[in-house]
Amino acid sequence: MRAVASRRASLGRIRPASAGAIFALCLGALSVVSLASESTAWADDTQQTAVARSLAKDGLEAFRQGDYEGALNLLARAENVYHATTHVLYMARCHKELGRPVEAFELYNRILREKQDADAPAAFIASKEAAGNEIGEVEALIAYVTLEVVGPDAESAILSVDEKEVPAELVGARAPVNPGTRTFSARTQDGGSATSVVEVKSGARQTVTLKLQANRDTPTGTAEEAPLESDSRAAPSSGASRVPAYVPFGIGAAGLAVGTVFSVRHFSKAGEAKDDFDAAGCKDSCTSDQKRKIDAIDDQAARAGTIGWIGFGVGAAGLVGGVTALVLSSQPPKDEALKKGVTPYLGWSEVGLHGRF
Repeated sequence: MRAVASRRASLGRIRPASAGAIFALCLGALSVVSLASESTAWADDTQQTAVARSLAKDGLEAFRQGDYEGALNLLARAENVYHATTHVLYMARCHKELGRPVEAFELYNRILREKQDADAPAAFIASKEAAGNEIGEVEALIAYVTLEVVGPDAESAILSVDEKEVPAELVGARAPVNPGTRTFSARTQDGGSATSVVEVKSGARQTVTLKLQANRDTPTGTAEEAPLESDSRAAPSSGASRVPAYVPFGIGAAGLAVGTVFSVRHFSKAGEAKDDFDAAGCKDSCTSDQKRKIDAIDDQAARAGTIGWIGFGVGAAGLVGGVTALVLSSQPPKDEALKKGVTPYLGWSEVGLHGRF
């Protein structure tokens, strides 16, 4: 606890002047990278050390310009060619600036665990001291989330954090995560959980519970029960269709409507003819023009009356046919070849029904 407190108490001790000194030492260390004892893999390869020096120099400049992603890429490439604690230190600082304290903490720890020779370059020694001073700050930024999985087959669930699979051992453990918006989910062979979106705050301690549910399309009955349920639902459709019964009803309704309209017209024209007849005094005598006019109105009334009666006849026939078809459709036919049916017909001089009973 004292060590942690000491590290945290030392936060912010690196002043701009001392930070600049470390930066200068880093640049100076690049000139002697081929002589450092920390890396023997490329000590005799002048070309490789020159490449590492160039990458690291560009990476440090990108860091000073605030391009932390670019600096991280360059420094990681330099570290792959030649190991130096200066590379690792600035990689940790890049992760910290990018809001990834978990990665930064691990890199700081890597520097602190590394053993240095007494004749190590001054830049490497300064990097290790800086790592000890800065690690407490990033440690305080790390959030911890405990995942709980409940539901069927929870023990075999596959976990995902930010859509990436993580080890099952993470369940129930306090896992370090970076602050920000994180997504958690779990799935099994037969189901899964809803994705839980959590806003994780710096230094927070949170618990996320994932509830597994079976897939909705997973059968819940037995194989023998399914056909019985299907048969019971299909039974009502085994009778004859009632659609043919609706057709005569429609024809009947249309016929009644036509009959009503033209009957009204008939009585209207007949009344108009009578009024003209009385007004012209045709009971005693009237002119030929008056008579022709009254006769024309009488003809219109007669035609309207005829169409009206035909309409009422069609309407009545349609209603009778619809009722008959509706009754017959409610009884399943005993023989497909002897199906009963009624069809209304309308001719020029007759209206009726024909069918088989």
